[in-house]
Amino acid sequence: MTKAPEKLAFALEVNSKLNALIEWILENTPNKESPLHKEDFAEVQEEFRKIACGIDAQKTEPEPSEGGAQYVNVTPAPWP
Repeated sequence: MTKAPEKLAFALEVNSKLNALIEWILENTPNKESPLHKEDFAEVQEEFRKIACGIDAQKTEPEPSEGGAQYVNVTPAPWP
């Protein structure tokens, strides 16, 4: 059994919930002088679509074989 239908169902549910959240934000924004618009969320929606569909979700840097870094330190610095 393929996981494609599961991925599609997940992507559709994420999109539906994100749209509902955006509608809620637009209706309940406290800043009425300069309200938010649906277009303000276009980039966020596109990123969520990519993540939900699994399209380059985690790939932010090239692999070492593609000329990327051999080692990337992800350990946070200690508190001062």
